[in-house]
Amino acid sequence: MLSPSTLKAVRESGAIPGSEYVLEVENVRKEFPGVVALDNVHLKLKRGTVHALMGENGAGKSTLMKIVAGIYTPDSGSFKLRGQDIRLNGPLDALENGIAMIHQELNLMGPMTIAENIWIRREPTNRFGFIDHGKMHQMTVDLFKRLNIELDPDLE
Repeated sequence: MLSPSTLKAVRESGAIPGSEYVLEVENVRKEFPGVVALDNVHLKLKRGTVHALMGENGAGKSTLMKIVAGIYTPDSGSFKLRGQDIRLNGPLDALENGIAMIHQELNLMGPMTIAENIWIRREPTNRFGFIDHGKMHQMTVDLFKRLNIELDPDLE
């Protein structure tokens, strides 16, 4: 049973009722000069589930995630987000559609806290439009509590 706040979020998301997957990636192919990084890749993510993407070095895990996050454009394939066809035109487009990626390279965003890195481009703001660091800290604490992660959100 979904909580009232979750039901509200699903309704507001524009999800197609009865859509089984929050994200569907079908027949994705990506080539770089001299190498086929991904060929006919399929990925389906259900709501409320946790997934692990595993494979050997060079298997295409990072390439696939960069495509999902709008960093790379696939050579072919299709995407559905909450049951609707979607085409991502870049990372900002992905963020605006609720897709965020925390990169494995931990030094990408310089001297920022863990919380600041998590909420990039989705920072809570106060009534003046400034970032509300207290609220961002609490959102991160709540997120970490749900995920059973023991980290200080204020660490850089």
